[in-house]
Amino acid sequence: MRTIKIFGLLMLFAISASAQETSMHERYRKILNLLAGSLTKMDKLYGHVNEITVGALSQTEVGAVLPLAFQCVHSPDDEIVEAGYDFLISVMLRFDSAGLLGPYIDDLGKLAEEKDNSRRQLVLLILGSLKPKLPEKAIEYLKANLESTRNSNQETLVIAASLLQAARTDAPTVHRVLLVVSSRSDADLTSSVIRQLGLSRIRLPEAVNFISSNLNQEDEFLRASAVDAASRLDKDTRAQFSSQLNRIASDPKETQYVRQQAAEALKP
Repeated sequence: MRTIKIFGLLMLFAISASAQETSMHERYRKILNLLAGSLTKMDKLYGHVNEITVGALSQTEVGAVLPLAFQCVHSPDDEIVEAGYDFLISVMLRFDSAGLLGPYIDDLGKLAEEKDNSRRQLVLLILGSLKPKLPEKAIEYLKANLESTRNSNQETLVIAASLLQAARTDAPTVHRVLLVVSSRSDADLTSSVIRQLGLSRIRLPEAVNFISSNLNQEDEFLRASAVDAASRLDKDTRAQFSSQLNRIASDPKETQYVRQQAAEALKP
């Protein structure tokens, strides 16, 4: 009896999963034929597209929906475009997104190169966030666009952070990123990249020197970011900042949080 119940539950789960997959494909097939303003009705029929619903799909089903999602993002209707990006973002958040979106890197690149694409930053984020490992083709695309004069500071940050995470031991790439960031002279961009050096735990000499120079910055925002970055590195690398961290930890002009963070970074 127990075996029959378990079998029945498994069958119900399989039917439910199959219906979910079918409905997602059907949803996007129908979205492409929607009249403007009709997507709300589609949500009621097929449910919302998000990390959970797309995460539950099989790789085969995701692969079947992706061509439809890319058709959506090229639609003249902004609501349909948004639906396409909703699916791409949800796929990006999956732990197998590199394999699923890897065949579409050229398509994503073309989207990023489109004139006046208001979602260019989002496209760059998708390109730079594929998991579990960023494909080499995506890395090369990001490198090719790192110095683009078209990039806003936020777009530069997306590219820089992705490259620092993916190529943390590659000295030439780290050098290029820091050179571009320095040339932009934007405090918010610089601060974010400093923190990314810590998050990516980059110990290359140029990265360590960049953090060290910003520990001496007059700008308290940059100093705070440098303390944050230094605190995330291994103890041997942190030891290289000991005199600077000691100064910051004992400086009453610094915020209490920054002083505490510097003191924590000094601990063995």
